[in-house]
Parts: sequence; structure tokens; C-alpha cells
Amino acid sequence: MTDPMDQIRRDYVAEEGIVSAILGEVLQLKRADGSTVAFKTGKAAAGIGVGHDVCVVAVRGEDKAVVVLDRTTGLRHRSQILRGNTGPGFQKIGKASAWFNFALMMVPLLGQLASIAGLLGAIVGALVERSRKGSPPVSIMTMIVGVAIYLLGSGMLYLHWIWNGSAFLGFVVMVVGAAIFCFLARRSGTAFVEAMERFLDEHQRPGAAKSA
Repeated sequence: MTDPMDQIRRDYVAEEGIVSAILGEVLQLKRADGSTVAFKTGKAAAGIGVGHDVCVVAVRGEDKAVVVLDRTTGLRHRSQILRGNTGPGFQKIGKASAWFNFALMMVPLLGQLASIAGLLGAIVGALVERSRKGSPPVSIMTMIVGVAIYLLGSGMLYLHWIWNGSAFLGFVVMVVGAAIFCFLARRSGTAFVEAMERFLDEHQRPGAAKSA
């Protein structure tokens, strides 16, 4: 799995400077060399004012900020991308795993075809997000483990592979597969958040109190 800090340094850029203007949800930053750059911050900069010394962390090559760090106070204003990420991974990966889990739970009602379609949709969604900049790393092994356990349980439930085709045991195996997938996705997201905090620490003024 890619080291979260390496991924952050590769996929994100940190711009330091003084806030020269705020136009709605767009923050204009004046760099030390006098040049300016603008970022879409959403509601992340609600507590930031003109004249503040800040560091804006954004996806490299894009103008969408994910965190605005007040370098003087240490306050970290997060955009929606990094908000509420103590759950199962980041929001996008969390949504993929949620749909994955939902598909598993609906197996007895929708049947094998619908469940496989839902599973494949979740896999494709997670793999697409994995390839996007700014998404937390979810390893291929995570996907393989989740899919393998799911298929084992699916076979036990519908195809009567083993244990005399115990439907209940097959359902339990599928639920375990979903739980493992969500746990691994959450662990990846948690490591990513921790790495982002360390990345912000590097751009904070010495002596400033760190605050979420």
C-alpha cells in the first residue's frame, strides 16, 4: 500500500501566504513573492479573514482547497472532503463501502444477479476513487479479500457449495466479508487523515497551538 504521507506530497500542494480577498467561497492568497492564487474553499474559510497568514492545502493541479490552516492560531478549517472522516474511511471510499455493505444485506431479497451487480458497482467505484488524486489509498488486496469472502458466502448461500448449503452460515460469511472490507477501508482513511495532520504540522508556525 502507498505510504499516506508520500501520497499526500504527490497529490497535494500547500500554498502559504496572506489572504488578500475573500469572494464568496473563493479565497485569494498573496504569496511572499507578490503573486496571487485563488482557491475554492467552500465553507472551509468561514473563520478566515483578510490579512490572515494561512496555508491552503489543495489537490495538486486543481483549485479546490481541502484544508485552510491559520498559521498564527493553528486552527484548521476543513472542507467537506476532510470533514467527518472518523467513520469508515473518507467520504468517497466510505460511500463505496456503504453501497458494498448494502448490496450484501439485500442479497436474500434481490437475488444473486442483483447482488453481483451491486458488488461489481462497488468494486468499480472504489477502484475509480482509488485512482483519483486526493483519495485515500485502498489497496487491491483489500478489494480481493472482501470479494473473495463475499463470493464464498454467496456460494454457500445460493449454490450449496459446502456445509450442506447452510444459508444462514453463508449469510454470516458475507456479512463478515463486508465488515472486513469496511474495516480495511477505514484503516486506510484513518492513516490518511493522520498523515494529513503531520503534513499540516510542517506548515504551521512554531509555537502555534494545533487545533482541529
